[in-house]
Amino acid sequence: MPIELYFPLLNGGIEQGLNDAGIETFEGEFQQHIVRECTQNALDARFPVGGQVRIELQLRQIPVTEIPGLADLRAAIRSSREYWQGNEKTQAFCAKALSWTEGPEIGVLEVADYGTKGLDGGDGDRNGSWFGLVQSGGVSINQDDAGGAFGIGKKAPFAGSFARTVFYSTLNRGGGRAFQGVATLTTHLDPAGRKTQAGGFIGLVEDGSASCSSIRDPRQIPAPFRRNETGTSLFIVAYRHLGGADWVDAYIREAVENFWPAIHRGSLVFQIGDRRVDTATLPALMARFSGDPDFSSRYYYRAVANENRREWQTTLPNLGSCRLYLVSGDTTYPKKVCMTRQIGMVIYAAQRFRSYRPFAGLFICDSPEGNAYLRKLEPPRHNEWNASRSDDGPEAKRVLQNVRDWINQCLRELNPDEDARESDVPELNRYLPDEDDEPLADDSQTARERGGEDGIVTAPVSQPLIIQEVPPRPPVRQPAPGGAAPEDGNEEGDGVGDATPDPGDTETESPGGRGDTTGGGATGETQPRQIKTLLQTRSIRTGSDTYELIVRSPAACSGRLNLVSVGEDNKEEPDLRITRVLDMGTGSDVDMDVFAVAGGQTIRLRVVIESTVPVSLRAYCYGN
Repeated sequence: MPIELYFPLLNGGIEQGLNDAGIETFEGEFQQHIVRECTQNALDARFPVGGQVRIELQLRQIPVTEIPGLADLRAAIRSSREYWQGNEKTQAFCAKALSWTEGPEIGVLEVADYGTKGLDGGDGDRNGSWFGLVQSGGVSINQDDAGGAFGIGKKAPFAGSFARTVFYSTLNRGGGRAFQGVATLTTHLDPAGRKTQAGGFIGLVEDGSASCSSIRDPRQIPAPFRRNETGTSLFIVAYRHLGGADWVDAYIREAVENFWPAIHRGSLVFQIGDRRVDTATLPALMARFSGDPDFSSRYYYRAVANENRREWQTTLPNLGSCRLYLVSGDTTYPKKVCMTRQIGMVIYAAQRFRSYRPFAGLFICDSPEGNAYLRKLEPPRHNEWNASRSDDGPEAKRVLQNVRDWINQCLRELNPDEDARESDVPELNRYLPDEDDEPLADDSQTARERGGEDGIVTAPVSQPLIIQEVPPRPPVRQPAPGGAAPEDGNEEGDGVGDATPDPGDTETESPGGRGDTTGGGATGETQPRQIKTLLQTRSIRTGSDTYELIVRSPAACSGRLNLVSVGEDNKEEPDLRITRVLDMGTGSDVDMDVFAVAGGQTIRLRVVIESTVPVSLRAYCYGN
């Protein structure tokens, strides 16, 4: 039987366009998702248990004569273009797919795993891993401690193909082989003029059969796709590559950033082109990428590689055995913890822990039961632990809160002097959000995923920023000329950080300075007074020069916003050079001369300053 591309008939079903939800999930950053999805599936299939897995990525040019079903694929693409003539996106896709599948050779990216047991099960075996990866959709194979389960993540490789076509080839421990291709296009007309489904298979089709079988005879598997060692290979046809060697660097970066914990402990090795990524080369690669401000993995890597690191172990409810590594002492540390499971893939970076001193950390859940529990809290991208994904949300939230509490406890042990530095402003806690309201808050998602700014966890304010007039208040009594005390006998300090002001406190000032009753001239004319209100604030450093500032005022105030830095001695440093202030609720820049906050309103600001030295921010509103 010849190898053909077969699309099942639609038979009255729903017509399918180009927008496949699974593939669209991984569009854009497809290189990252190919690395994450293929590697975690390989780690799940590791054999022997505890052995080392090797992932190889090679970009090859394969002659068109050795790619089975290619003529059928091009015919199906042309039929899709004809069927969806009014759809611009489909027209553009088909034109590009046809251009990348013509010529004597086609670019194919092979992602191969070694040190694994391969895929088992025959066609239609719903409990087999071959069926789960290749022959089903929307089906997860239950593996409690697995990194993935052949769910929606298996769509990631299709996002890297201009033709949305992937071949699978496996050789399992029992010597069994399997080979088949999958194409995901659109509903179109087959050569007989019948409507088809969008998904098709490349394999063996018997005359009159309504199915396509995988190829099990090694003699029928084309040579470029034939495995010689146990494991599985994916071949991404018409790979989205524009030439040059940059594809190697791109995948090395993704391998390091997403799997450095597994690489560091020696359980995972990458061979990308002619470059090797392993325990020996990891330090140099970390240093190489450290010049990129978006490459934060270098900080978390120090939590296990730095000689001054600290390690903790504990047993947590529902999660079992867990480990935590922490390091401090560098002002550039992000005050975040890299969260991982036993397979060693980075899930996300958790933030908002209680520590004045910068730190970086790595959390690992080691137990099989804990890995199974946490995996159920992860979305298809495996980039967060979300309690709302559990059938028992409140219980899951408690589990995650236990993790946070333990990390905070370890931070107190890491920096025991910090308890003495904590101070509470009376009544402030009831106005500001609780640090524990968002267990293990995550800022690892990109701006595109969140719809916000990079590196900032956004939250809309409860009402829009408004401008309103503040009724004038009677001025406070000023010292008499010559320094005499006011008639009421109350003395006033020099105003240079002698005491911590209370949020909501107000005082009057002249535009030119504090306590002046006259201008600089000799006329003695009284300058207009301003009401200075200390706003309730909490600042969170989210980058080397960037802060999230949470601002709240008990009463409405409007006027000029003034930000100052506060030193450890509680003295204010007014010479704070500010580059940008952004309202995180609206996404617009803030005019600091026309600022307003309603009574009881909370506003989140993104503040960028010129200095990279960590500071604490304080905010005042100067109103007339």
